[in-house]
Amino acid sequence: MNFNEILGELGLSGFPWLESETMGVQHQSWILFFLYIFIGLALKKSSHLLTVWARKFTDKTKNDLDDRVLDAFEKPLGGILSSAFWLICASRITLQEDTAFFLIKGLQILLSIHLIIAAYRLTDVAVGYLQEFTKKTENELDDHLVPLLSKTLKVFVIVFGVLVTIQNLGVNVMSLLAGLGLGGLAFALAAKDTAANLFGSIMIFVDRPFKIGDWIVVDKAEGTVEEIGLRSTRIRTFYNSQISIPNGQTANATVDNMGRRQFRRVYARVGITYSSTTEQVEAFRSEIRKIIEEHPRTKKDAFHVYFNGFGDSSLEIMVYFFLKVPDWATELKDKEEVYLAIMKAAEKVGVSFAFPSQSIYFENALQIEK
Repeated sequence: MNFNEILGELGLSGFPWLESETMGVQHQSWILFFLYIFIGLALKKSSHLLTVWARKFTDKTKNDLDDRVLDAFEKPLGGILSSAFWLICASRITLQEDTAFFLIKGLQILLSIHLIIAAYRLTDVAVGYLQEFTKKTENELDDHLVPLLSKTLKVFVIVFGVLVTIQNLGVNVMSLLAGLGLGGLAFALAAKDTAANLFGSIMIFVDRPFKIGDWIVVDKAEGTVEEIGLRSTRIRTFYNSQISIPNGQTANATVDNMGRRQFRRVYARVGITYSSTTEQVEAFRSEIRKIIEEHPRTKKDAFHVYFNGFGDSSLEIMVYFFLKVPDWATELKDKEEVYLAIMKAAEKVGVSFAFPSQSIYFENALQIEK
């Protein structure tokens, strides 16, 4: 039933102007066209009211999963309703064949875009739910897999959505993919680095040479691991720049994981002046040993304090011990405590720290009388 027939049912027939044409389209089709646009825009605006109404029910449930799903659908819902309505109505408007074809295809693409956006936002809901679940487990591997799964799901949603959209437009996707196989060799050569990085990321998650938050050294890069992605690992350096290292390169490189050290080694050479007596050297050495033994975070069964050599301007005492600390900041704090205690021990024993110096001796020359 066209627009003129509807008016006839309402007793409003007799408008020949409706059957006249402008740009090859009847006026009644133009009226329906703009009427459908108006209704579709009204549906888009009213979608907010629909979510407000639905939230009255979701707020009563104990599980917040339905609230998250509703939040994900809130923005794309208006576009889905309006584009779906326009697509249904497009077939009811009498338009030129070419115009109708492009209008329907365009609306199909528009609806597909909004559906892909909704599915894309739903992946965030799924990932957020998984993150809360993994926080309750003791295994750290799943904590790192969730961000990787998030990126994988989003890529899958976009690729799958595009393929379905192309299929709905009347293109045979399988034939298209088969045609792309003719250039498969060139594509494989171009994508070999991407494949290497993908397998490298898999090896990182399986072998677990480091995790997010670890302090690592990879080749010339040193810093804290911020993110382990599908293609690269991002490291925040100690001068606050960010370095991205391809996972293929990381998997084949020597990784020094400084964050997994059980103990932090401390090595120092303490130089005291040559004016120190033997008793003072022995007493000073004993005081340093006592400091290390009494410190709460030093390794008691593996430290060395010895008079270790005669320097150019000092008597050198080697101080070698380990600290059991969780991070670099605590290491610096404990080293400071030990060094300050060593300075106080030097004052107690009465020795002075040496610095580079030279002593010049003048001898009286014998004068030979003629």
